[in-house]
Amino acid sequence: CMASQTIRIPILYYHNLTESEDDVGAYTITAETFRSHLEAINEAGYTTISFEELSAWVNGESGESLPDNPIIITFDDGYESNYTLACPILEEYGMKATIFVIGRSIGLDTYVDGLPMFPHFTLDEANEMKASGLIEICSHGYNFHQVEGRDPDPARISALRLDSETDSEYAEYMQSDLETMKSLIEKGAYIIAYPGGKYDELSESVLSGLGVTVTVTTEQKVSTVTKNDPQSLHLLGRISAESYSDADELLSVIDSLINK
Repeated sequence: CMASQTIRIPILYYHNLTESEDDVGAYTITAETFRSHLEAINEAGYTTISFEELSAWVNGESGESLPDNPIIITFDDGYESNYTLACPILEEYGMKATIFVIGRSIGLDTYVDGLPMFPHFTLDEANEMKASGLIEICSHGYNFHQVEGRDPDPARISALRLDSETDSEYAEYMQSDLETMKSLIEKGAYIIAYPGGKYDELSESVLSGLGVTVTVTTEQKVSTVTKNDPQSLHLLGRISAESYSDADELLSVIDSLINK
């Protein structure tokens, strides 16, 4: 019976959607491509779950078992297109997704230096998505996404300690960043996707010490999660689904990684 005590969980990630082929880029795919992915995932027998459900299962809180072939769909950064395009398509299929939002970009369409950027959804829109029961809003950090040359130096471009910081200054920064995220998205702040997938032993120990229960990377792999082993929720890998415009190709990548 032990077999049911571990699961292999594929986690997919996307960023931005567009209705126009002309706007497709490294982090932007068409809504049609996204729809074709959902259709294929659905037909292949996967069931979308949230990190909250996964955590409840691992920590034995829910008493419920997970569906067969669970999968998690994620979006990074919190673009407006998640609200306008992704959410309606997810609703159509009754599928769930998690959005890792950059706290300081919520509701903005210009960067701190005043230059335009892709619009990000507002806090009201985030709460509306959450209220649908399909969307979970989690953390991409409040302010770990600075850009060199556009933010004050030294720019904090990831969740790693700055060279100029002591360990305890870093821990203090991380604590205040987490508190700010908590004021915006409540318990979703304790589920963090590392910006750029960058982490180290220090970031892991500091975040764990602050009560962060799930950390997610961009390592292209399927993670094994184990009941009663909270540590197995740390450093979960993800598959860059937006790299595969062909849904069948995406499915075969998921398949080969699950069976690795």
